[in-house]
Amino acid sequence: MAGVDENVAGSLVDLKAGEKVIAITPIGYPVKELSFEEKMMAGFGRNHKRKPLGELVLGDSKESWPGWVTESLEAARLSPSAVNRQPCRFKVEPGAITVFVDGRDTYNISKRLDCGIAMLHIHVAEKYKLKVAFTRINSEPKCTSYDS
Repeated sequence: MAGVDENVAGSLVDLKAGEKVIAITPIGYPVKELSFEEKMMAGFGRNHKRKPLGELVLGDSKESWPGWVTESLEAARLSPSAVNRQPCRFKVEPGAITVFVDGRDTYNISKRLDCGIAMLHIHVAEKYKLKVAFTRINSEPKCTSYDS
């Protein structure tokens, strides 16, 4: 990981044999006021527009979705992704949302982590009522279904 000492990161969590820290994210609020430079950099990130749901979703039309689907997909749409690429796509079917990636990895950064983050956002938005599974289809990694 760029800018992170893997030994330090690993010492902060209870890693099992064969596990390693592959990503970290800050949570909470800063202890101090941001500097001018930090405010400028934060502003650059906020200016990036997220893709509308219409570009990310296949399957049933939005009008037929139950409320939990709309809320869950909106949470996933707003979830962070590496270099703001939003690689996740969603297929809506009765009682389920399938999450998949839009193609091959770019920037030598796996899209699987981004897909997992989107799945977690769906899961949290639905208040932990869905089952989560990862499967491989045709040797391509694919994040799959939340069943209601």
